[in-house]
Amino acid sequence: MKQSQQGVFSVEFALVVFILTAVIAFTIAMVEKQSMIGQLDRAAYGATSVIKERTKLFDRQFTLSSSLSADVHQIMVSSLNRTMKSFDASALGGLYQVMTFSYQMQNGQYQLTPNPVISYRQGQVSCQESPPLSDLSLLAPETELGSLTALYRVTLCYERSSVSSRLMPEIFSKVSAQAAMLGR
Repeated sequence: MKQSQQGVFSVEFALVVFILTAVIAFTIAMVEKQSMIGQLDRAAYGATSVIKERTKLFDRQFTLSSSLSADVHQIMVSSLNRTMKSFDASALGGLYQVMTFSYQMQNGQYQLTPNPVISYRQGQVSCQESPPLSDLSLLAPETELGSLTALYRVTLCYERSSVSSRLMPEIFSKVSAQAAMLGR
């Protein structure tokens, strides 16, 4: 009986080590992904704040321009470059959006209606909006003057290249974060 069981311990040990290594590698990949999402969340929130403050205070208008979105994107690239050790600027994409409201005459009465969403894409990676900003129009509160505040949203996405993203690309290759903010 002992003769037929030789090597069983080695085989079992190899299987346990392989499974344990796979679990540890998966855990490390998930922690890295969550860390990146956290950094993108903070960057998206900062970008949304910058756009809101620049459009409201400095320009005295609610519009978003291509140059402003490019400037904010460059700020995000610089910020993420400082905080992430292996950051690749070409792997970052951004979708910068604002939705304003205006009064339109409907059935003899003025009604607040959403204007078309102003969107600018920056970077080489294409970010998908989910849900569309126009679906969030009900979140805009009414001001004391009876108008609705503008809605600002920034979506940042980053395409990672790592061992885990090559093994399971649908889970690990692209991470994204978004932040939405109400105007004043």
